[in-house]
Amino acid sequence: MTNRLTLIFVLLLPLCAWAQEEDRALVVVFGDSITSESGYDESSSGSFARNGALNAGLPSQLLTQILNESRRPSLVPNWGHGGTTTGRAPDGSGQNNGVERISGNLASSKATYPSTQKIVLILYGTNDFGFGIPASDTGFNTQIMIDRARAQGFIPVVGTLTPRASRSVASVNSAIKSAASIKNAKLVDIFTLFNAAGGMSLLIDGLHPTTAGYQVIAQSWFDEFLEQNIEAKSPVIAPIIFLLLDE
Repeated sequence: MTNRLTLIFVLLLPLCAWAQEEDRALVVVFGDSITSESGYDESSSGSFARNGALNAGLPSQLLTQILNESRRPSLVPNWGHGGTTTGRAPDGSGQNNGVERISGNLASSKATYPSTQKIVLILYGTNDFGFGIPASDTGFNTQIMIDRARAQGFIPVVGTLTPRASRSVASVNSAIKSAASIKNAKLVDIFTLFNAAGGMSLLIDGLHPTTAGYQVIAQSWFDEFLEQNIEAKSPVIAPIIFLLLDE
């Protein structure tokens, strides 16, 4: 009898692990260096791009931890690419921008990590200033990213920009809010939540967040959307114990 019970336990464990993996939500973080953490984390292999890696950079790591601790195990690929803009600049510069890569990046993640629930957290636009991209264009580019995310089967969630020391982000954040409203997409006002938690004191260089700043961003994504839209899971070991006791 002991050997029989052991056999049942061994056979069921792989099935249980498979079900848990397939049932995880796919939560993609998408943006520039604020998302890739390449402006703060010098260990990013000399690259400004995370290329969809899991647990790459604090945005992915902290969000994964929060989701796991809340019994919402999720896969969180990081598609942050430092120094990029939401779209092309007036002079044609701005390669690897959000509009041009969001479809391919999301398609890659959903092919690599099949999931019935797919969400993308878009935090983009802080570099548009430097490329001469007006706030109105940032808003329009945000609308395009929302449409393209939906076309890939993802729920788009848009965040406002974190503050920066060198210039006001008010006009860009206004355009981002308008874009989310026009497209009926969920908006997380990260700017307001970030300021309430410490604002400029949470920036390491006047632009990129400290570890505490990234914790605020990750918690904001969770509190304002993910907690309500990803169902908490019960421990998967319970049905195995029931079957063993039944024997």
